[in-house]
Amino acid sequence: FGFEELNDVAHELHRSVDEIDRFVAREREFLRQASHELRTPVTIVSGNVELLEKSPLNQTQARVLARIKRANRNMQQLLETLLWLGRENTPLSETETLNFPAFIEQEISDLSYLMEGKHVTCSFTPDHPDTLIAVSRPALMIVVSNLIRNAFQHTPKGQVTITLTGSEIRVENTISTCNGQCTTPQGEGIGLHLVRRICERLDWDCTPTHLANGGMSVTFDPGADKLVQSVVELAGE
Repeated sequence: FGFEELNDVAHELHRSVDEIDRFVAREREFLRQASHELRTPVTIVSGNVELLEKSPLNQTQARVLARIKRANRNMQQLLETLLWLGRENTPLSETETLNFPAFIEQEISDLSYLMEGKHVTCSFTPDHPDTLIAVSRPALMIVVSNLIRNAFQHTPKGQVTITLTGSEIRVENTISTCNGQCTTPQGEGIGLHLVRRICERLDWDCTPTHLANGGMSVTFDPGADKLVQSVVELAGE
């Protein structure tokens, strides 16, 4: 430029852009190395769990093994999601057709251990038992499991209500205390933060609402365009 002041500003902006480029390069290198380093212990745990499943186990050992298997699966999904979120314009996986109610029921069953030892009940009400949806399974699993896990973990006593209407799922926890009131909103934690990031990347709708009793109501909808014909309709064709 013809002015010294503009040249100073341009040099400063150029230096800032260079610093950002170096930061992004370091972050990508970290993600690449973390992918390799973290996949190894996850794979080792998975292999040893499979070996233990072939051995005779008593009831207590089987329950502990099931918990290890669930935790390892969650770690694997979390790792894949974190790596995916660190990449630009990279699809998580191909879509597949899932029975949405059965999918949610499986997640509730896998996470039911979080309610053990607490006065918490859970109800699930789908509007149709055979609703099919075509989405990325890993992405849907992480979103749905985190919504349910967040409700189970942040309900010391009360009711977790899950409803499914079309492609929209609502997860709501009602907290019951000694006086029936709780004015402190529950925290979101990394679970809901990941849900929000995933929904932003995939253009899914997710709306959390804090309730007066301290609970939270979260509405999640991957989109009505993801719905396909029901099992009953397909069987009749």
